[in-house]
Amino acid sequence: MIISHRHRFIFIKTRKTAGTSLEALLARHCGPDDVLTPLVPAVPGHAARNDRGVWNPLAETVEALARGDAGALRATVSHLRHRRRYFKHMPAALVRARVGPQVWRRYITFCVERNPFDKTLSHFHMLRARGLAGDFDTYLAAGDLCWNAPLYTDRAGRVIVDHVLRYEDLDNALGHVLARLGLPYDGRIGIRAKADTRPAGAGYRDVLTLRQRRRLEAAFAAECALHGYAF
Repeated sequence: MIISHRHRFIFIKTRKTAGTSLEALLARHCGPDDVLTPLVPAVPGHAARNDRGVWNPLAETVEALARGDAGALRATVSHLRHRRRYFKHMPAALVRARVGPQVWRRYITFCVERNPFDKTLSHFHMLRARGLAGDFDTYLAAGDLCWNAPLYTDRAGRVIVDHVLRYEDLDNALGHVLARLGLPYDGRIGIRAKADTRPAGAGYRDVLTLRQRRRLEAAFAAECALHGYAF
């Protein structure tokens, strides 16, 4: 996640959408007062900074109390105790609460989303390459899927960032945002810090069964409805 006060943008990092590569690219333009959350493993040219510290927790505390969300209250207390102000994959609503509504409104905010069927397969093969997943059905049953919509929507399911870039057209979509920011871009992200680990030719239409497809259609109904993704 990046908050650039120098260029007035906020990048919300989603899962399995070239987020690490994007952070590395955007970091080149960031100044010493900008917020960059850590990358693990580290990427050359990216140095985490200003992500830790204290803040006024009133806004998020009042909201959590209003909806009776004890989990959110516990998270706020834990974050304050550990001075964990900003972190990777931080929901946009929480970033907005901590950076303040005026900054949020003035800055260009954006993230990336990806076809959920393709994203799921990529996530599975990444975990499997790390020895953290067995077969695909067991992975689905575990339920740790890449739900990104909660990272860029509010509790009513409304998108609260200015731009949701499509992973499938990321080079072009990113170019439009960087042009708005007045930042140079050669038309290619190019880094791909965490390359796809799936076998060559293993497209989701080729490997997902009908039952698996139906399960993912139900699981990612919100993201499909928001962006028109389909199998």
